[in-house]
Amino acid sequence: MLFSSCKRIIGLLGAWAIFASAAVGCGPAPREAVPAASMTPVQMKTAESLNEAAEELYKLSEQGKTTEARIELEQLGELATKLTYDGSITIEGLHALTETITGAKKTYASVSFSQDEGRFAAAKIRLAADALTHRGQPMWLQYYKLIKDDLKRIETNVAARKKLEALLDYNKLYRHMSTIRPALLISRAPAEVEKLDSLLVFMRKGLAAPALDKTNLLQASGEFGRTIDGIFGRSDREAFLPLPDTQEPVFWSLVVGAFIIGVLLFAGWRMFRLKPGYDTVRHKNREGF
Repeated sequence: MLFSSCKRIIGLLGAWAIFASAAVGCGPAPREAVPAASMTPVQMKTAESLNEAAEELYKLSEQGKTTEARIELEQLGELATKLTYDGSITIEGLHALTETITGAKKTYASVSFSQDEGRFAAAKIRLAADALTHRGQPMWLQYYKLIKDDLKRIETNVAARKKLEALLDYNKLYRHMSTIRPALLISRAPAEVEKLDSLLVFMRKGLAAPALDKTNLLQASGEFGRTIDGIFGRSDREAFLPLPDTQEPVFWSLVVGAFIIGVLLFAGWRMFRLKPGYDTVRHKNREGF
């Protein structure tokens, strides 16, 4: 019986090992850059150079090096003209990228230039360029929580009829959406982005009205949130899960496995204790085994 019990436990442990291996193999892939495979080699090389230049521009803007940033912007403009519509980039995406670079040039050339606006322009270019070369895990996905938090605060203030607070939160939402908009047009269907634009306009008009129409504003906010969930491939439920995006699948598989092993060993110990792995042999003159 002892041998039989051990054999059974070992069999269950073997089954868990197979399960754990499968769990590790099927776990989420590491958040690495996924190149746009549909791009031609020439297009991909140009996109990578543009991405490097955009990263450098962002660093220069953060450091307040305005003159160097202007020079980097000129290089970005030249690289952008080498990108052509070939199916891997939508016309809207390509237009958004070039328009963003042109807008940044105007910002840096303005006599009333501000470092804050320079950083904002550089961030938009950085995210758009990154979206070209990192199709699987672009940087703009990091804005999900920021946008959902903005939206939640707007809904709370609208429900409480706090118009000024709701307007201030709307401005934050609009700023975040403006930052990622060019990148969205590169990564997602233009129709989805246009829907978000329309909802933002509707919400702005509603918040600017003399009296808040709480019902319509909350409905628009809810639709905006659902559209954002679809674009980001996320949901509110995921935001509150203990492990929304498991970065260490092996670790958590081992934790679960250790728990299962503990349960199986305890079950085996109880089985052995209640019914030992031997039977008493009775003899005419003695008892033994």
